[in-house]
Amino acid sequence: FDVQEAMAERLGYKRHGGLRAVERFMKHYFLVAKDVGDLTTILCNTLEIQQLKTAPGLNRLLNPLSWRTRREIRQRTDFRIENDRINVRDKDVFKRDPVNIIRFFAKAEHTDTYLHPDAIRLIRRALPSVNHSLQADPEANRIFLELLTGRVNPEGTLRRMSEAGVLARFIPAFRRVVGMMQFNMYHHYTVDEHLLRTVGRLTDIERGGAHGELPLSTEVVKSIKNRRVLYVAAFLHDIGKGRNEDHSIVGARIARDVCPRLGLTAAETDTVVWLIEQHLTMSNIAQSRDISDPKTIRDFAAIVQSLERLKLLLLLTVADIRAVGPGTWNGWKGQLLRTLYYETETVLTGGFAKSGRKEKEEEAQATLRLALPDLDAEFVERHIERFYSDYWMRFDTRQHVEHAHLVNGAMKAGLKLATHYTTNAFTAITELTVFAPNHPRLLSLFAGACAASGANILGAHITTTRDGFALDTFLL
Repeated sequence: FDVQEAMAERLGYKRHGGLRAVERFMKHYFLVAKDVGDLTTILCNTLEIQQLKTAPGLNRLLNPLSWRTRREIRQRTDFRIENDRINVRDKDVFKRDPVNIIRFFAKAEHTDTYLHPDAIRLIRRALPSVNHSLQADPEANRIFLELLTGRVNPEGTLRRMSEAGVLARFIPAFRRVVGMMQFNMYHHYTVDEHLLRTVGRLTDIERGGAHGELPLSTEVVKSIKNRRVLYVAAFLHDIGKGRNEDHSIVGARIARDVCPRLGLTAAETDTVVWLIEQHLTMSNIAQSRDISDPKTIRDFAAIVQSLERLKLLLLLTVADIRAVGPGTWNGWKGQLLRTLYYETETVLTGGFAKSGRKEKEEEAQATLRLALPDLDAEFVERHIERFYSDYWMRFDTRQHVEHAHLVNGAMKAGLKLATHYTTNAFTAITELTVFAPNHPRLLSLFAGACAASGANILGAHITTTRDGFALDTFLL
């Protein structure tokens, strides 16, 4: 990674069309590597077919594909099952009807079979047939949409189509992101691979495969009204990258053209366009804004406008982050998104508004009184009076109780500095709370101490009291 820029410069690559020189160099590299990989796959499959033809016939008798399935495919389609691989009836199958190119991948998914290398070679020769005529064909688009939104293995099927060169021709905008890398330490994959993995992460959530890590998403996905807009948005959300414009705007414009072609209604197209335009909004607000501030929640609710869009945006955001690369998703990001979701859901369903802020503050204070029977009642009242109203909105009851005990212990011991920490295995976060006399450099000193200790500060809640103290909480 650290020599890619120097290599791009020495090899003469220049910035062009929204791509930096190093990104154009690496895209060229990935495209060549993809060709090598694709040809190697065909060669290995051919050698394996030759070996199977000379193997004893017992394996074919024990084949999991029933003879009924084989007979049905032979009688009703232009395809054949040979040695656990789907092949074509004759070499002119794709020339006679180019839609068979799309049908071939659909049948491979439905039968859960490998692709025969002879068929792949024929598809590659027939790629010129994947032209404007096929792109406009209603039957081809219907089959493709079923593959994209299928429940079997949409990621795997799309990857097969991409490796055969079909996907980039059937969805021309996809061709521009094939092999496209982004020169940063955040994105591990090329854009086309990231899009396919995003679809795969959605499938995983829908199957409940990530229930332990994603309890909210696993529940929410069961209640969405239109899952196909979610899958189409996942497939297209970054397809506008590599241009001079914002990729969200470009992607939305591409979706305006692609969605009607795939058979989506005007309302579904509008939803897909909105999801692509806003696909970074939820993560940006959750990770860079104060989500304990009611105004932040109200502003986000004004963008979302409906509970269904909130659900769809949550699922797309989670799948997008998890598809970026290993280690990109963590429990803390999940906790931030869950908090933002629940707070926004409350607003969208008629929950608290600005007028309810005082009531929530009083409720939090009353709950704290009941939760501190072991502390002196006079201290509890002084402690409550010590804080401004934003403190009661920013923290939950558990934290209020921990803070009260921390302050009480410091006061009794006459300490000017007191600390407390808790660790949450689910969110992978250690919460460090520091109570000390307030002064202008306090936050920078604490933050510097955390950084010097090798801690990664993911967030901080800074609270000042009416009597000159600071209660700072760092999320490490």
